[in-house]
Amino acid sequence: MADRLYCIMEGLGQTTELVENAIKNMDKDVEDIKNYLYELDAMWEGPAHDTYRTDFLNDLNNFSEVLNRYKQLLIFKKTASEEYSKANQTSEDLVNSVG
Repeated sequence: MADRLYCIMEGLGQTTELVENAIKNMDKDVEDIKNYLYELDAMWEGPAHDTYRTDFLNDLNNFSEVLNRYKQLLIFKKTASEEYSKANQTSEDLVNSVG
């Protein structure tokens, strides 16, 4: 049973790290996209540009909102992992004190 719990704990930690790295990569990609948009702004003018820019910024804002929700989920996941670790340690300590 202890081995199974250890595997679950290890999996939570690895998953948290993967999600955290993915969020960091997405943050960087959003910044790169904004920079490309600023470069495009300098090359293009007119009503089509304005419409494209407005739509694009709306989409980027929506994506940023989703990304912020992922960040919140990551915080909850880290908290759950920490609480699970504490509970596991407490149960392990109790078993050791009895045995």
